[in-house]
Amino acid sequence: MANLWFFGDSFCHPCTDDDSSIPPIWWGSLLSKKINKEIILRSSGGQSITQTVIKLNDWYWNIKPNDTVMIAYTTPYRIYFDNVSVSFTGGEIHHPHNYTPRQLDAIKLYMLELYSENHQQAQWVTYVSYIQNQIVPALEKNNVEVKQFYSFEKFNIYSPIPILDLPEATHWVWANGGDSSVLETDGHFGNDEVGNFNLDWAEHIYE
Repeated sequence: MANLWFFGDSFCHPCTDDDSSIPPIWWGSLLSKKINKEIILRSSGGQSITQTVIKLNDWYWNIKPNDTVMIAYTTPYRIYFDNVSVSFTGGEIHHPHNYTPRQLDAIKLYMLELYSENHQQAQWVTYVSYIQNQIVPALEKNNVEVKQFYSFEKFNIYSPIPILDLPEATHWVWANGGDSSVLETDGHFGNDEVGNFNLDWAEHIYE
């Protein structure tokens, strides 16, 4: 059986504690059933664009002809430190409980002394451009199907080679009648309690 690969952040991950226990409601599960391909998760909640590039590079040669690859491009404001992705916006570290006190001290020192928003944005657009203009064409040349989207809005950061206009998951949820209660669910596409957009998103992103 061919495989269905997922790379990116929580919009491309079921947000379960155990990757071997994927809920059938998740849009990736629905897509897997529709196209009859086995799920392989190389995505994770809070994954930075740097970590996505590393995962794609690490697993590139394992992706075979007739596989399908889903890629979610996250926000620029996630920073990667040796297998740890950190979200930092508004001067605050998101989910500080995920890090040890020593790691928090190191992250805060980095943000105070070395961090540059312009550098972070330039790094993001460089990595997105690399994926879109190097990795994806090489996969497609090898008869791999690739579907891409931005988890949040596309950041209009200057690049000599413009990055693609793609679906924006958060905007799509709002445009289709969803709200913050949908986006706050595991996987961000809702459930039967707040409104379930998983099937609609699977069909939209795969069309």
